[in-house]
Order: sequence, then structure tokens, then C-alpha cells
Amino acid sequence: MNKIALLIRRSREYYLNHKIDFPHKLKSTSLKNWAYTKHNIDSWNIHFDMSYIEFRRELSRISFSSYSRNCFDRIYYWSDCDHLIQEKNLIVVPIDEDDWLSNSLVDNIRTLNLEACSAISWKIIHIRNDCKVTSLDGIRSCSYALKMPYPPDCLLFNWKFSKQMQDGEVQRINKILAVKVLNISSLARLRQSKQDYISMVENRFLVRDSDIFGDDFSPMVKQYNKLLTSLYDSYKG
Repeated sequence: MNKIALLIRRSREYYLNHKIDFPHKLKSTSLKNWAYTKHNIDSWNIHFDMSYIEFRRELSRISFSSYSRNCFDRIYYWSDCDHLIQEKNLIVVPIDEDDWLSNSLVDNIRTLNLEACSAISWKIIHIRNDCKVTSLDGIRSCSYALKMPYPPDCLLFNWKFSKQMQDGEVQRINKILAVKVLNISSLARLRQSKQDYISMVENRFLVRDSDIFGDDFSPMVKQYNKLLTSLYDSYKG
């Protein structure tokens, strides 16, 4: 019987040291990339009493509450990735640390004929940076699982798997089983300009709860909105 594991692509340490790239992908440009990212984090900390690391920590806590409600056989972090590719009879669900999973994800995977496929995907909800909500299909950061062995890049980067997957390789579940949270603290979305912060605070973007979230995700929407409100309230100009 296949075991089902969760791979959390980042941990808090990812934001606390200078290694902004994954261990087997370090490049000569990493320090330059870190300098740019560090500048943006410093800018965040100048404008908000809630520090960048504090916000990320709370965001991770909300997400982890959804992971812990699933019956994963194991939970790994991105630093374990090279070890995972040696495993057999293991299905890995990779996810970013700020995305959410349905309580029934593992149960849905176990209903499938896993001998007939090497990958699984499902529908997701996408919360955009401005807190607008859409539903998405296709291979996203939190919308697929892989039956080992697969190259590490396919676990760490969804677009890598999307580019190389073959017809018939992926068995699809026609249900919404995850939420991708593209938020203001994502490394690709960090603000630099003071005007950007002012606009964000003035608009006070929050996620509108609706039936699309259902019982699984509505509690996390409330927690996320509470976190955003605390961030906006901590703005100091």
C-alpha cells in the first residue's frame, strides 16, 4: 500500500537565513537575490509594527492547521527533498507553506487506483494578492501529488512538472481540494514603495467568504482576514 506524505516547500528558517534558493539549486546570484529580498523585508519592517517574520509565522500557522487535519503518513520539509526521490511506494503532496489543504485530500487520494497513474491533480481556489477569489484547474503549487520516484525539481517547482508531464500520466480529481494564497508577503510580491503600502492599507483588502470555500476553508478565511486586519492596523506610515 502506498504511503502518502506532505512536502512543505519552505519552513520559517527559509526566511531567517541567507539561503533564499533551495539547497541543490544554489547559484552564484543567490547573494544578489538575497540583497534585493532583504531590502524589501527591511522596507516592510519600517512601515509595519508587525514584522515580516511575524506575519509569515502566523500565515504558516493558519496553513499548518489544515495539514494536521489530514492523515498524512509523514510530513517533510524542502530540505528532505533529495532523500524523498529515493523512496518507493510513496505519494508526495508538495505545497507552499502559505497554501491550504482540504480536510479530505488524503481520503480522496486513497480512493484512486494508484497503480494506474504516476501523478494526481485536483481543482483549487486561488486567493489573489488583492484578495479576489477565482477557481483554477491545471498544475499549480498546491494542486498535484507525485508517486515517487520523480526528479526533485518536479516537487519543488510545479511548472517543471507541468512542462514534462505526459498524456495519461495524471489522474484528475474533479473537486476543489486546496487553496493557493498569493499574499502580500510572498517573495515575488514584496512591496518596495511606500505608496504601495499606503494603497494597501487604505483599501484594507480582505477575502470575502462565500460558499465556494465550504466548511473546510471558511475557518481559515476568517483567520487570514484577522491576520490581514492586524497587519493593516500595525501600519505606522
